[in-house]
Amino acid sequence: MMNITAIKWNQPLLLVSSIALIAILLAFSSYQFFNDASNKITEIAAGENRASARILAHDLANSLANKLGGIQQNVQMIAQASSVQEKSIEKVSTLLEITQQTSGDMTDFYGWLDKDGRIDRTSSITDNENSAQFFFGADKSDRDWFINARDAKKGYASSAEKSPDDDGIDRLFISYPIIDSQSGSFEGVIYAGIPLAKVNNYLGSQIYPGEKEIAMDILDMKGTILQTTKHPSLLGMNYFSKEYQDAIAGVEEKAADDTSNSSGGLQEFTRYALANSSSSPPSSSSSGSDDGVSDFTYGDGQTVSIAYSYVKLDNTNFAVVFTRVSHGSAADVEAFIDQQRFTSMARIAVIGTAAVFIGALVLLWNRKLERTVADRTQALASKTAELLAANEQLKQHDRLQKEFINIAAHELRTPITPILTSIDTVRSIRDPNGENMVILSEGYYDIILRNIKRLERLSSDILQAARIESGNFSLHKEKFDLGRLINNVVVDASESMPDSKRGSIQVVFEPNHNDGNLVVEADQSKLYEVMTNLMQNAVRFTVEGKITVSTEKKSFEGLGRGAAVVVKVKDTGSGIAQDILPRLFQKFASASSRDNLGGTGLGLYVSKAIVEAHGGKIWAQNNADGKGATFSFSIPIQTE
Repeated sequence: MMNITAIKWNQPLLLVSSIALIAILLAFSSYQFFNDASNKITEIAAGENRASARILAHDLANSLANKLGGIQQNVQMIAQASSVQEKSIEKVSTLLEITQQTSGDMTDFYGWLDKDGRIDRTSSITDNENSAQFFFGADKSDRDWFINARDAKKGYASSAEKSPDDDGIDRLFISYPIIDSQSGSFEGVIYAGIPLAKVNNYLGSQIYPGEKEIAMDILDMKGTILQTTKHPSLLGMNYFSKEYQDAIAGVEEKAADDTSNSSGGLQEFTRYALANSSSSPPSSSSSGSDDGVSDFTYGDGQTVSIAYSYVKLDNTNFAVVFTRVSHGSAADVEAFIDQQRFTSMARIAVIGTAAVFIGALVLLWNRKLERTVADRTQALASKTAELLAANEQLKQHDRLQKEFINIAAHELRTPITPILTSIDTVRSIRDPNGENMVILSEGYYDIILRNIKRLERLSSDILQAARIESGNFSLHKEKFDLGRLINNVVVDASESMPDSKRGSIQVVFEPNHNDGNLVVEADQSKLYEVMTNLMQNAVRFTVEGKITVSTEKKSFEGLGRGAAVVVKVKDTGSGIAQDILPRLFQKFASASSRDNLGGTGLGLYVSKAIVEAHGGKIWAQNNADGKGATFSFSIPIQTE
């Protein structure tokens, strides 16, 4: 019978398991197919992006080289013109002006330096017709484009520098020496000024303006930014300078290692492209020494293909064009495939779920039984945990109750013993006439009175704690001067101090006289009880030194819009033990069992209840100098 039941049970279970397995296999195969397709398409798209970046870099580099080459030819033509050889000022000026007009989209002036490096003539500077006269006679003999043209006696293209007389414009300079056709001597230099802003505008026009996924930077061989589409305000800065890196921080995230598993990042790629033009930078795909390309991933997860190509003038590398092509289109294709993969898997999941659901109906009765057993087991465990917690609370309460009984018995016995001793002593004394009736001496009177008051305080603490626990705690408020009450407590504490401490402890009251009268509406007797408890604690735990009571009127968080008075009782005693501090204001939190200094552990508990019933707060802390502790409480104060 049991074997037949097991067979009936295993058949639907096997069916459900088979359906689930088939659904899992279909889902896995579908996922693998779409994943492979996605990776392949992404790889193809990335390859297309790299090719596009390389072609764009090559085309832009050639375009700029042709443009600068034309200016170089203009400069050479002027330097070799007969009017320059004849030093015909009027003809040379006309030639400079005409040449400037033909290449004004890139240059803003052409100039003539004599053999000593002084400006002889210039064309009108673009957008400033009078500025040309300002440079006449200026000494430019220290400029590298003059020195190189003079010494090498051939054309020279300079890195970016500030223009003559520091007009604040960054320019490139192309120069060519004037060589006397008869003697071969050096006679001066013809040069052209090319502002970086015009280079930036020209190359920007070579890119389709709506293409948001393409960016371009051009650096000279020293790393100076000649052109940038992303940060045009940074033209003229050095790419590797801290100033430039700080300027792009937060705008362009620092690239992580490139996708070709390079050991270096974008800066190293750029550095190699500038300094190592005869070889390929690391992780670049290069067909020769004139270009290269790599993929990089920025901190925001965006992947770009960065290609470079050299701008050559007279077969010399003058600058490097970097183009960046974002993989945005590849990401779109990958997202579309991911969507198709999700749709296919969702269909398989729906079919598999439906099949599993049909099979699961056969097992429903068993599931209900298991759920019922689990619920009952959980309920039993929960009840067991509640009983264990309640039992632990009872044990804790029983321990605290026993501890309190021991403390209370000790505290009650302490004042009773001197009273009984005093009474026995008095009874044993007879007057000279043999009568038992005697006059009670002041010493015995003080002992009896002091210990009766102590009994009264103990009973009061116990009664107050009982009222707090039962919810019968109430206040009888009236308006009074809190400063006068505090002064009375200080006087009482001084007068009732034990003889063993009277000469070694000083008790002072230091009110803030700028606060005026501290009128509060509160239960006067209960605040007297709070101050008495704090003063007795201070006296109990202080062997010698000073007990200072101070007041201060201030606004206090949690007390509404009104002001509050903060009362502080500072002593130089033993301080508060670290294990007692977190539970200082709880019931039975007493250090008496360790220090033998007395106390039921109810005084501070009652004080806390009284202060909080008035809408105030009470707290304590050890003094910063390590001597004693300070107890503080706040009470709302009446404001006029």
